[in-house]
Amino acid sequence: MKATLTFNNIDTAKKFTTFWACNTLTGHCMSAVKTDGGVDVVVYDVTDEKKQIIESFINNEVTK
Repeated sequence: MKATLTFNNIDTAKKFTTFWACNTLTGHCMSAVKTDGGVDVVVYDVTDEKKQIIESFINNEVTK
């Protein structure tokens, strides 16, 4: 399964892709910056364990 995450800005997208790569040892695809400043990141081979990694990043970013 793959997942597409949309971030409000490139900085947060870059933080996520680094977090993802370090914790899963897998890659990703990142879109160009959209006109609204958002960025899409696609991650692949998402398992239940990897979903928890995504949720952990999102929870940590929201509570900052």
